[in-house]
Amino acid sequence: MPEVSLVPGGQIENVDIHLGPPNGTVEGVVLDAETRAAVSKARITLHRSDREAMSSSTLPPDGRFFYALPSALIEINIEAPGYQPWTYKEEHSITNGLVLKSSDHRQITVELVRTH
Repeated sequence: MPEVSLVPGGQIENVDIHLGPPNGTVEGVVLDAETRAAVSKARITLHRSDREAMSSSTLPPDGRFFYALPSALIEINIEAPGYQPWTYKEEHSITNGLVLKSSDHRQITVELVRTH
């Protein structure tokens, strides 16, 4: 496959660009299961099961997140100080994780339970 280099302001002719299928998206919010308030200082970790790929970040104070994900099994874990850890699990599935098809959009609400 030929390689094409693009430079700012440059022009290229007779090139067809073929992009892969779009990723699916997941968006959600992390709430306190009892008060329904956003959980601040929550941390989300996404791990692709078939590779060593992983992403981990602190969520904003409103607890919201939005990610584009490949069509592969992605394990989603959320932790916050003073709460029990949470792991995404599909209903009627024995594996933990989310698989989105191209262009799927999933909305989830994560309700964290306080530790006692």
